[in-house]
Parts: sequence; structure tokens; C-alpha cells
Amino acid sequence: MKIRSLPANLTLMLYLLTAAAACSANEVATKTLEEKVSESDLVVSGVVGEILPCGTIDVGECSKYSVTAKVLVHDILKGTAPKEILFRCKESIPEFSPRACNPGVKYLMFLQQDGKGVFHSVNGPRGIYSLTEVNEK
Repeated sequence: MKIRSLPANLTLMLYLLTAAAACSANEVATKTLEEKVSESDLVVSGVVGEILPCGTIDVGECSKYSVTAKVLVHDILKGTAPKEILFRCKESIPEFSPRACNPGVKYLMFLQQDGKGVFHSVNGPRGIYSLTEVNEK
């Protein structure tokens, strides 16, 4: 029995398809509005205030790659919340990070609370929406 090798073009295409699949492995799927609301402990609009370093009493231990902010709550659309919450505005895994660490910016937030009192986006970058135009800050 004779073993045939794949043509170079086909081998390259298979390699690229495999690499592309690996690159998108951590991609966060977009949830519907209904899923975001359903999975949220809290849905609020609020303004990002002070950025807190890891290890502070408020934040507790976290990754050196994550960032937590205090958020002044303006409107509560689901759940109950104090006037100020702790929000993980940057997660240690980039694909899950809402990238919402801009003091003075108002966001609509779909949030889940962890066991330590810190809130996280239910859908990574697709669970937080800026309500402030850049020139409004």
C-alpha cells in the first residue's frame, strides 16, 4: 500500500484552520438581552469612580491583571444595590474583560456578584455598555 502525502497548499490550509480555531477558543459568545437579564443578579446604570488596587480590604485578593473600581449606582433596573458597588472592570482573562475602567464614564451594567461582594459582567465586554459620549466626561 502506497502512502500519499498531502499537497503543500492543503497542508497549509489545514494548519491555518487549526490555528484559527485555537485563537477563537476563548471568545465570549454574545448572549441575548433576555439571557443577560436572566443571568444578572443586578442590572444598573452607574458611573465608574475610584480604581482600587488588588489586595486592599475592599477588593481582597485578585490577579495582577485584573482591576476593580467603585461604581456610583444611578439607576437600578434589576436587583437591589447600595449607592456604591465594587465592579471588576478588567478581568485577568482578556476575552472576559468588560474593559470599562474609565473614571467618570456612565455604563449600563449586567452583573453577577461573586462570593466576595465584587460584581462581574455576565457577558464579558458584551455585558457593559457606555452611556457617556467621550466629550461628555
